[in-house]
Amino acid sequence: MEKVIYKKEKITPDSIRELMLANEKIISVEAVAEYYKTSDNQLGRILKKYNTTPLALLKDIKKDIVMDMIDKEIPLSKIAIRVGYREAFIKSNFLKHSSH
Repeated sequence: MEKVIYKKEKITPDSIRELMLANEKIISVEAVAEYYKTSDNQLGRILKKYNTTPLALLKDIKKDIVMDMIDKEIPLSKIAIRVGYREAFIKSNFLKHSSH
């Protein structure tokens, strides 16, 4: 007889997005996997069903967080801490087409 494991939350790109938006400490693939009590590899297998990878999804979510924070005129130093990127990376990758 197979043992059925019930997860508290279903792991989907949307649930990961909600998690990252709500929790400033979760900014890495490892942190997401740990939150869901799974491995990085298993997270990858799950997200493959949604035609994405953990890294691609996190980059996309972080991009949205950065753009939202830029729109709110939050200082780059705080944005960098929030998403785990260096200020120079944010300047060169997100401020190219922005008027800030």
